[in-house]
Amino acid sequence: MDRGHSASTRTAPYWLIGVEGKARKVRLPINTPLLVGRGASNHIVLDDPRISRQQARFAPERDGTFLYDLSSANGTIVNGIGITRHRLQPNDLIRFGRYTFRIEESPAGESVAPYAVEAPTLVATESVARMLVARESAASGERQLVDLTQLEDAYQKLGTIYSFMQTIGTTIDRGELLRLIGSKLREVFPRARAVAIYTRSATHGGALQVAHFSGAGITSDEPTLPDDVSRAMLTMPRAILGGESPESSRVAGGTNMFAPMIDRGEILGVLHVSAEENRPTFLPADLELLNGMAAAAAMMLQNARMHDETLQRDRLKYDLELAARIQKSFLPREVISVEGVELFAEYRAAYTIGGDFYDVFWVGEERLAVFIGDISGKGIAAALLMARISSELRVAALAHVEPTAVLSAMNEAILSSGQPELFFTAIYFTFDVKTGQVVLANAGHPSPYYCHSNGSIAPITDGASSAIGILDDPGFESTAFTLAHGDSLVLYTDGIVEAADAHGGLFGTERLEASLNTIQSTSPPEIADRILRSVERYSKDVASDDLTLFICHRSMDNRPSLQPRRRSGSMVPPPLPDPPTQ
Repeated sequence: MDRGHSASTRTAPYWLIGVEGKARKVRLPINTPLLVGRGASNHIVLDDPRISRQQARFAPERDGTFLYDLSSANGTIVNGIGITRHRLQPNDLIRFGRYTFRIEESPAGESVAPYAVEAPTLVATESVARMLVARESAASGERQLVDLTQLEDAYQKLGTIYSFMQTIGTTIDRGELLRLIGSKLREVFPRARAVAIYTRSATHGGALQVAHFSGAGITSDEPTLPDDVSRAMLTMPRAILGGESPESSRVAGGTNMFAPMIDRGEILGVLHVSAEENRPTFLPADLELLNGMAAAAAMMLQNARMHDETLQRDRLKYDLELAARIQKSFLPREVISVEGVELFAEYRAAYTIGGDFYDVFWVGEERLAVFIGDISGKGIAAALLMARISSELRVAALAHVEPTAVLSAMNEAILSSGQPELFFTAIYFTFDVKTGQVVLANAGHPSPYYCHSNGSIAPITDGASSAIGILDDPGFESTAFTLAHGDSLVLYTDGIVEAADAHGGLFGTERLEASLNTIQSTSPPEIADRILRSVERYSKDVASDDLTLFICHRSMDNRPSLQPRRRSGSMVPPPLPDPPTQ
């Protein structure tokens, strides 16, 4: 019959006729080689796990039409007998899995166009009807097949993944996200016995540990992915179809599917979908779909993790700001001001909080006690220790007053705490506001400087001993001198001399002495400003250690008063912002 083209025609000796079920829709002339199998690339696609990806081949040859079994797993049956090559005869009954076909002769005189473009051939299977359009290549005359259902399958797959992304994209909470992923997996794979989501564990060496599970089969409290699958995923991540091991992925179907969740080269976890044992329910197309879902799940898990990390940083920042305010409450809100004596303090933490401390308070009607110190380390741990040490030092000073007795009491307390990592340096001195007498003891701290009113300076090296908390008997000593009218005493922590430049060079004592030598005034604020500006110019934007300055200046003009007064001005800090919430 006329097909409207120039292709030659011939009589087809045999037709392949479906006998039962939806195979009855098949009525196909065997006038060209035909492939039969479960894979989408076959001419006749049969959806049955017992049928191999490429099961058999019909081939018209010069001596007749033959059927070849392509080394299939379960064999090709003709008239009840398994074959490897068989010449077709009328009424032959051919069985592939659960599908049965019969060979019939072409009605007398009927001819067909072997490669008709306009005539699509309908091939029915148990689950889907596949439409194959045959066309001739203008250049080579070779036949090309376009499987339209592959496009339909791709469309359905994309639709499923899009629906999956819409569902799991409704939350940023990690726990709820895992629940939604598991629920959607059960919906997409209704034959699944159980689904599990494994994620990288921060407390088990990065092992893939279950984070969500629904179904039956896991009994351990902290189950991890099977070792061989875990090794395969961590070394060369790929989707696996089969049993419990990567080797089982060579089979056509399987009871387990594993798909890695990978984001920017990092494996975040694994999706695991399992079916009943000894029932290979899942096919490669299912694994491909799960792999696409795993990519979407990885992106959402990474977003959830980044959200959690951001929230955690915001909470930590808030906590540090609050801790900084609490820490500063341990420092004097205002330095005591006494007529005839000027005291000045500057405190700067390397981070939000630090380990430096100082204090000034009365220990008698005419006597001030002053201490400045530096806890080993910096950051949160140093800040906590600073709060403890500064409090205990005040108690010891009020109880013992004299510098050597106070430092000895503190050394004994630190050693008895059983914390060998805890030690600190400190200078403690008493100052008689009436006579100007200073009694000073130095426990491993940088040497203070005596600045004379005539501009000369001298380090105070007497009264020095080991830091507190290191030796059982440091042999604390003190030195006594009188601070004359117009003279100043400058104390500092090592954040001054150990400030570093971009090349790692230290500010050092020589630069500190040079700064002090160029100061024209003995006013404590001007002394502090000169030192701090020199340090800032030297270190620029390089992070430094905690830094504290304390300056005691005896005025030449005013007589001392035994009644202390505070400097005026509000010391109430601005309110903290509201704490971060999810």
